[in-house]
Amino acid sequence: MATTQNEHNGNGTLRRFSFTFPYIKEDDVKVQVRTSNADVTDIASNTYTFPSATEIQFSAVTETTFQESTGAPKSGVTVRIFRDTDLDTERVTFFPGSSIRAQDLNDNTLQNLYASQERQNRAVDSTGGTMTGDLLMLQSNLRFEGATADDFETTLTVTDPTADRTITLPNQSGTVPVLAAASNTQITATPEELNTLDGYTGDHTDLNKLDGFTDGTVTASKVVIVDGNKDIDGFRNVTATGEIAGSTGNFSSTVTVATPTADGHAATKEYVDDVAIAAIPDSDKGDITVTNSGATWTIDNGAVTYAKMQDVSATDRLLGRDTAGAGDVEEIAPAAVRTMLNVADGANNYSHPNHSGDVTSTGDGATVIADDAVTYAKLQNVAANSILGNNTGSAANAIELTAAQVRALAAAAGTGTVNTFSRTQSVTPEVEATGAIDFTQSNFIELGTGDYSSATVTQTVIGTSGLLYCDTAAPSALPAVLKHPAGTYTAPTAFPAVAPWYQAETDEILVGSWTQGIA
Repeated sequence: MATTQNEHNGNGTLRRFSFTFPYIKEDDVKVQVRTSNADVTDIASNTYTFPSATEIQFSAVTETTFQESTGAPKSGVTVRIFRDTDLDTERVTFFPGSSIRAQDLNDNTLQNLYASQERQNRAVDSTGGTMTGDLLMLQSNLRFEGATADDFETTLTVTDPTADRTITLPNQSGTVPVLAAASNTQITATPEELNTLDGYTGDHTDLNKLDGFTDGTVTASKVVIVDGNKDIDGFRNVTATGEIAGSTGNFSSTVTVATPTADGHAATKEYVDDVAIAAIPDSDKGDITVTNSGATWTIDNGAVTYAKMQDVSATDRLLGRDTAGAGDVEEIAPAAVRTMLNVADGANNYSHPNHSGDVTSTGDGATVIADDAVTYAKLQNVAANSILGNNTGSAANAIELTAAQVRALAAAAGTGTVNTFSRTQSVTPEVEATGAIDFTQSNFIELGTGDYSSATVTQTVIGTSGLLYCDTAAPSALPAVLKHPAGTYTAPTAFPAVAPWYQAETDEILVGSWTQGIA
């Protein structure tokens, strides 16, 4: 096959390129540049020259996509030098009577030869071949017979274009999808975006649910998507079979909740309150008293201690009310307190008056309690069966002493002012249960076992103390006048250690100390 073209690669510097095919005239030598088969540009013949019969050289031009300003093709640009023999005009025309030269015959022959070679090189054979450049089909279609020669073919055609269009087949193997109806609408989605539907098994009705929805608004038969604030408006009759969890938030309007019938069911506050109130019986619960079948809860008087009150917000605050009219307790700052008291900051407006009576005063604040002014009635109450004194061993305030502490104090202090009894003092013979207990005969009387509840007690000397002594065993009962204040009786072995005994007639303390123990 004859050579009718040569190709070279540009590098941005080289301007001169050679070719190897013969030609009749320079006008038959054409030049094209391209970056791809879809982007081919013809170079005008006045922008290159022939420095030799087998070379062309690019002239300087305004820089383009294909050429530098020097005319050199840029890197990545392919230069095609090819022959396109003129067939519109005969190379030599013979007239009657003219001489025929061999060169003229050769030129005509070469014109036909070169044109045939060019057609052969550029034509696509019916059995297949390679085509370089664009194929322009005027009002024509491509028809494919397929593997079976029959009456059925596939025709590839186009809608009459109103502008230049380019359709690019991707660099992938596969099947080209087709549309069910002719359309001039361009599919703007990328393959990657279309692939997001890969595996989708629904139909168009499912996709229609995406059309016409508004973020954050519920529309019938449309998808629901939250808005920028994660809000949704318009939901109704939502049924949940699992758990609805929420860390924060609330319902902005009334929500109807059915009466719970099983574990895990929701309940309204009213329902819970009714159940809770019904389960609490009326009674005093400590700081709170519940009445009215659980409906009324009242804080008991005195139950709110200082600790249970809310904390005061800052130091130097008094509780009261500075706002006009009745109302809640408020914290009052020092400046407001001084205003309420009509006292200037740092001033002392108090003038201490002089007093008379039990408490006298002179000058500004010097007060004195008068001698004998504090009567027994004015003393603080003393616990029953107690004596005021001091058993600490050193000077101190008076305290309440029990009978045991008094006996211990008397024993420690000696026998100076307290009747002390010993086994050696006069002891009457054992008094029988039916006999009389006579303290005029002796202040140290021995009792036997038996019931003395009916025995008479005689004491003619007011102020005389007496002590009962039991020799072997405790009596089963004593006269009421001799009973311990608690109404009990102690066995002899513990008799000396019990609290003081009393006589109802004189209410005097019966004390004593044992020097020989109990027989």
